[in-house]
Formats: sequence, structure tokens, C-alpha cells
Amino acid sequence: MAEAIKEARRHPQVEVKRRNAGVDEEYVVIATNNPTSFARGIGPTPAAAASGFCNNLNRIARSLEQLAMRLAEQAPLEALSLLVRALTLLEKALKVSLDDEQMGAPLRKDFTRTLAAADEVERQLKAHGHTESQPAQPNRAIFESAVQHAKDAAVVLSKGQEAGLGFRTPLPIRNEVPRGSMATSPYHVEDLESRSTEGHSESMEEEEIKATNSGYLHPDDSMHQYWYETTCRLRCIFFVFFSLAVMLACALGSTTECFFSLMATPPSEGITFGVVVGVVIVPLILLATAVYVDEAVDVGLDAADRPCFGLFRATVTTALKSISPRIGTDHIEKMLVVMIEGIPILFAIITLACTESLTYWYKDLFRGYCLGGLIFAIVACIMYITCHIFVGHNPERDDAMACTYHNMRPLGKFKRVLDEPDRSLENREPHWGRCLMYFSIGLFIEILVLVVFIFAHHFHTVFIGQLLATICWALAVRQYAPRLLGKAFWCTFLFFILLTVGLLLGTLAQTDRRDPKSLPPLAYGSTSQEYGAEEDFNGLPLHFQLGPFPPKPGYPVCNADWGYPGMRQDDRMSILDLSLLAYGSSLAGPADIRSGLGQMLNGTRLENWELLEVEDQDTVGRWIVVRFPELKLRVVAVRGTSSVQDAYADLKLYSAVAVLQMMSIMTPVLTLMPVSVVQRLVDSQVSTFLFGSSEIWQRLEQSALKHKEEGKANNEVLLMTGHSLGGALVGAVSSRIAVEGIGFSPPGLYYQVEKYKLQLRKVYDSFTVIQPSNDVVPRVDQQRGMIMWIECVEPASTCHRLTHTACELWTQCGDKRKRDWRPLCSEWYSASKVNMVSAASAEL
Repeated sequence: MAEAIKEARRHPQVEVKRRNAGVDEEYVVIATNNPTSFARGIGPTPAAAASGFCNNLNRIARSLEQLAMRLAEQAPLEALSLLVRALTLLEKALKVSLDDEQMGAPLRKDFTRTLAAADEVERQLKAHGHTESQPAQPNRAIFESAVQHAKDAAVVLSKGQEAGLGFRTPLPIRNEVPRGSMATSPYHVEDLESRSTEGHSESMEEEEIKATNSGYLHPDDSMHQYWYETTCRLRCIFFVFFSLAVMLACALGSTTECFFSLMATPPSEGITFGVVVGVVIVPLILLATAVYVDEAVDVGLDAADRPCFGLFRATVTTALKSISPRIGTDHIEKMLVVMIEGIPILFAIITLACTESLTYWYKDLFRGYCLGGLIFAIVACIMYITCHIFVGHNPERDDAMACTYHNMRPLGKFKRVLDEPDRSLENREPHWGRCLMYFSIGLFIEILVLVVFIFAHHFHTVFIGQLLATICWALAVRQYAPRLLGKAFWCTFLFFILLTVGLLLGTLAQTDRRDPKSLPPLAYGSTSQEYGAEEDFNGLPLHFQLGPFPPKPGYPVCNADWGYPGMRQDDRMSILDLSLLAYGSSLAGPADIRSGLGQMLNGTRLENWELLEVEDQDTVGRWIVVRFPELKLRVVAVRGTSSVQDAYADLKLYSAVAVLQMMSIMTPVLTLMPVSVVQRLVDSQVSTFLFGSSEIWQRLEQSALKHKEEGKANNEVLLMTGHSLGGALVGAVSSRIAVEGIGFSPPGLYYQVEKYKLQLRKVYDSFTVIQPSNDVVPRVDQQRGMIMWIECVEPASTCHRLTHTACELWTQCGDKRKRDWRPLCSEWYSASKVNMVSAASAEL
């Protein structure tokens, strides 16, 4: 064998020789040219030319090797000669690629495999007693293979014309190629001596042109001829990528919700079932999401390809054939067509039947059809993922799937593919050892994360540990099914990192994290020492009220008041009074709250007040209860987001809907899906099961309900007010217990009705929202109730602050209590922005 290879290396140049004898005696040296030199910058770069040169040699060598392996049993001498020629070509390619490791690695692998095959054939020769004196006839083998190739192509072409086939793809047309023919291979070997004369060469070109013109359809004609497949491609592309957006939003929303639910768990609770499962489930959900995204992208591209869903049909057929050999591609195709047509129509009918009002029946019909398409795409993607995992880790099934795919017919023809793959040249087995190693490393990292979470509770430590565990488990999956995770996994992984960090930083940017003990009062009553300080304060008036003819009418809420029915206006709460009480819930302890409320309320009609209840400062959504006996009124004020723990609680409740809204920018997720479906998607039961999301607002509801009943016994009414997260909790609880609630810059409740178990009609009846125009927090979800827009031209973080909202209301509404707002509001406002006629009217 070594002497044969040395003999082949002595003839590195191209040389074609012919003897006058028959075809058995002629011989052909398949040779190559050196890489072309391109002058004046025309043509590809030298590196690109060398890469193409080596690829061509590798393809020719692979074709020779495949032909040799088919001849190994019947004609081992010809097989050995073909393998020697393949080794010669690979050697030339290796010489060119010496300086390029990326180019040379696969060549060396192919050279090693071909050399091993040649050694095997040589041992077979020696075992059967062949001698070197026996003449080899490799060119006859090549010639006969080429002739058979041409015959098969002519037969397929004639059958393709009868069936109306004609995608502009190289001959032969799929599904008609016999097993073992060279037509099923993507490689092509051309016998350089098959054209003996110039005239014969010209006739061959004419025949090729004639076959091309008569055997193929123009791409436009093929789209119209296969009109059903074209309609399926258009619809299924939308369905699959629509489902991709929905599943990505829901999965990442659930992942971030579980992660922030984990971070919102107080360290004092120690190791609980929810904490342990939460630590493990976050990387698992992220990994499953990445797998789904990666495979859904493949399904979407497969739906857009021709034939439509060819890869899906091939994969599912190959997987189900392992269960029942009778299953064919035509059965899977019929099932697929029934799913494409039946599921969307069924859901459209159901949606229309369940619609209470038929005023916009066409919208409901279209949304139902899109929902059915979404369900179809999700089912198809899950089927493909399951079958791909089953097929991908087994080399024989993987090769069978590839062969079936390359012989698939257009969708709607219901033709069965009967071809089977050639014997695999490589024996690939899953790396179970590496798979177990990566899985164990990921599990060890999760145990460390659990320990760190209990003792440190640091975001960055837990987050990085979860990411590392996800990567390790992804590597374990790739060892089991190498084709399962691709670049889409890393895109999803990076998107999750950016999403989680972005949500946290965005929430913290809207959080007033100043020390509660250092918070100054919003305004000063007339008995406060700071009242009427002799400073300029940008020319702001000490106090003012709207006159009969102000420059602007002010906001409608300026004339609104809340309290006991029938009381005079001065004995009812204004919007500024409620903002002061909401601000008071952010102060530190009971002593600080009494001091702060005293400076803001004393000297006014509200100075007779009692502090009935102060919830613990570490409670998420902490609240206070203030009683005004002379006004027959009790007010529950709920604190907004003021700590990192509150930010985690915010994201625990609203991360899912925030991700859905983010995805709706790219895909009309929220527009096309029925509202009830979105509300159920937002109501994640995973975090509820693990951590119990009801505890955030349930205790507040119990306290408010208790004070409502006590006030009712004393002939007093109950009001609720809050800012940011506190405002959302006020909206939920006030609608549940049927009292009036006022929220300053709260996130919405429209998609949260299932999570809070609300009825939208009760929200309409009870809740009032104050929403600054440039505040991003109230844009999360959608608002319901009476919405009062106010102007804000400051940055979003400033617009979300209750201090700025109160100052905007004061400058446009005035204060009937005549408090001093200047120390606070002079930071953003001057006298020119105050809604009064002149400074003289301010002294009235």
C-alpha cells in the first residue's frame, strides 16, 4: 500500500494519456491546477481562491471514495486504485492549506479516513489472494458510473416533465433517484476523457441546454403551478415566527419572573422548597427557551423553503418509522396539511362563537385564526424538537433523515419517498462521558449558587452562577445531540442577559433610594418652622389658589375631591392632600412618619389626625393608615418602589407583561392575540406555586378590609392612595374591596386581572390614575380606570418621582390649604410656570 502511494506522489502534474486499445486499457490521471493568480485586483482573493481549490479537490476525492466503497466487495482492485487517486488529490489540497489550520483540519480528517479505507481494501485483497500482476480498471468503473448516472438522469427528467416538476435545481429531480446512484451525492466527478472530440463536446452542450429548457420551470411559474404550497409558505412563515415571538416573550418573561421572585425572597426564610426549585428551574427554563428558539428558527426557514416543510416532514417521518415502518412521508404530509388548515379555522370558529358582541366580528374572527395558527406553529415546533432530538443523536437515523429530505416533493402532492441512504462512512456516537461531565459541573455550580444565595443574597453572584450553569448544561445537550443547539442559542442567551440587566437597571433608575430618615417634607403647613422662609425660590409664590380667570384652566383633577359624601369641599381630600399621604408612607419609622405628617398637615384643616397603623419598613408595599375623625375619613397610603427588594417585587409582578410589550414592538403579539389569552399568559403559575405571589397584596387587602369595617362602624369612609408599585397595589385592592383608590404613576392592571383576580368593571368604578406624560412606569401593561394625564418634560426618572408630580399639580392647581411648596418645587419650577394671573393675586 505504501509503495502505491509513493508511486502516485511521483506524478503531481496534470497528465491525460490514451492508448489506442479499448476502454479497459486507457488510464486517466485526475489532476488539478495550482491556485489561479489574479492580477489588478480582479477576481477573488488568493485565500478565497485557495479555499475553493481545496474544496474542489476534496469533493472529487470524496466522490472517488464513495465510488470505491461501493466497488469494494465486487472489485476490490479498482476500489484500491480509486482510493489511491483520492489520496493523491487530498495530498495536493493539504500542500496548499499548510498555512491555514481551519482549511487543513477537515482535509487531514478526510485523508486519515480515506487512508484507513485503503488499508482495509488492501487487507481484503490479500485475504482473497489477489496479486499485483492483476490489472486494475478504475477508468471503466468511472465510465460505467457516469453512463448509469446519465441514464438515471434522463429517466428522472422524463418523469419530471410528466409530473410537472421543475424547481431550478441540479439534476436529478428528487425522489426518483435509485439507491446507490451517484445522483444522490452532492459531489460530482467528471471523466476528462468522456469527450473524445470537439464536435462531441459541442453536441453535449446542446443536449444540456435542451434538457434545461424543456425539463425545468421558471421560478415564477413554479410558484404559480404549486400555488397551494406557495400559500402554505406565506401563512406558515408568519405563524412560526409569530409563535417564536410569543414563546420567547412568555418563556423569558417566566424566566425573569422566577429569577426576580427568587431574589425577592427574604434571606430570613432560609432554604425552602421554592428557593431550591427556583435556583434550578431558572437555567432549565432558559435552556429550554434557547432550544425552542433555535429549532423554531429552523422550522420557520423550512416553511419558507421549497419544498415547504421538507425538513419537518423528513425528521418526523424518520422518527416515527422507528416506531412503525409503515409510516411514510405521505402520511406525515397529510397530517401536516390537516394541521395547517384545520387548527386555525377551528379556533376562528370557537373565538367567534365565544364573542359576546358581534360588532367587530371580523376582528375576532381574524384573531381567532391567528391564535389557531399560533397553536399550530407551537405544536409543529414541539413535534420537530422531539423528533430532532430522537433522530439527531443516532447517526443512522440522521443519515436516513438527510436522504429523505433531499428527495422530498412539493407540499400537497402526497408522494412517498422510498430512497434510503448509503452506508455511513463514519461511526458517530454521543459523547456520554462529556455529557455527564458538563451536567455534573452545572449541578455543582447550582449548589454553590444556593449556598451563596442563603448567606450573601447578591444579585451579581446569583445571576452569574445561573448563567454558568446554563452554559454547562447547554454543552451537555450538545454532546448528546450535536445539531440541537446552534447560534440562535447564544443569541437567546445574550438577549436574556440584556433583558434581565436592563429591566433591573431600568427599575432601579425609577426608584427613589434615598434614606427614608433624610426625606424632607413635600410641603410645610403654616405652623411649621420652615414655613415662609425668606428666600427667593425662583420667584415662586408662598401659596396661591386658582382664580376665576387663570391663564390655563388647570387639570380636571384640580377640582376633584374625595371623602365622606355630603361634606363641604374644605373637609374633603384634594389631590395634593393625597400625594402628601402617599409620600408619608415612604418615611422611616413611626416617629419619622408622625414628624413628617405633622409638618405637612398641621396648620391646615387636616391637623386633627391619628396614625392608626404602620407596617414594617422591610415589607414590600409597606403601608400606613391615617384617621381624620372630623372628616369621617380613613386613608390607607401605600409606599412606592424605594429599595432593591421593592424593585425585585416590581419585576416579579410585571416582568412577563413587560417582555410581551417589548416583543410587540417587533411582532404584533398583543394586537393579534385575544386579550383573555394574554391575561392567562401573564398569570404565571410557576412563581405562584414556588413563592406565592399573593402575599404581596393579600396582607394589604386584609388590613384595608379591616379598616373599612371599623370605619363603617364609626360612620367613616375609607380611601386608598399610593405611588408606583404602591399605586398598582392600591388599584388592585381598592377594586376588590369596593373603595376609592388614587394611584400616582402606577403600572397598569389590564393584563394583570387574572393574576390579581380582578374584574375590570370594578377597576373602572374605583380607581383614578395620575400619569405624567414622560413617565415609563405607567406604560407597563395598560391603564384602566379614570386616567389623568399631566405634563412632564423632565427625564423619565424625574417624571416618575412623586415629588415632581406633586409640584406639577401644585403649579397648575394651587393649594387650598395654603401650604408652602417652594423649597421642593423650586428645583424644577419658576414663577413663570405657575398657573396664576399675577403675583398680586397670590397674596389674596
